[in-house]
Amino acid sequence: MTLSSPPSTMNQHLIRRATASDASHIALLLTQLGYPASQDEAAERIAYMATPLNALFVACTAQNDTPLGLVGIHLLPMLHCSALLGKITGLVVDASARGQGVGSALMQAAVDFATEHQAPRIEIISGNHRPEAHAFYRKLGCVATEQTKFNLLTPVHST
Repeated sequence: MTLSSPPSTMNQHLIRRATASDASHIALLLTQLGYPASQDEAAERIAYMATPLNALFVACTAQNDTPLGLVGIHLLPMLHCSALLGKITGLVVDASARGQGVGSALMQAAVDFATEHQAPRIEIISGNHRPEAHAFYRKLGCVATEQTKFNLLTPVHST
């Protein structure tokens, strides 16, 4: 799988897995995405994502190791076939770095991760209130589906 619009070569971005030292920047990025998180919460999520079937990638510049954006991808086993399903549950680029190829570079990292694990398809979760994100995904060659999704909220009990 390769995206329709490869990352810009004018602005080279380094993509790497997130580490605990990125927690404060990831908290800020999650807040920009609309999901406020503390530094401690971000650190917990970084640890959670550090498994063979989950990845949290960040994009940095060659000059600065500060994350400019992130993408979270999960690989899920499916019941009806033996393949894994890729699911992107978060993509955000810092407001100051948008339009510079960061999002495209992050998406390509997610595609590469899915491809390495032979996941033939990636679903992207994106709310209806994000038309700019939907235009970005279409530009990359993603296709919107007519699939109906339902959410079932389960009670969470703390121990």
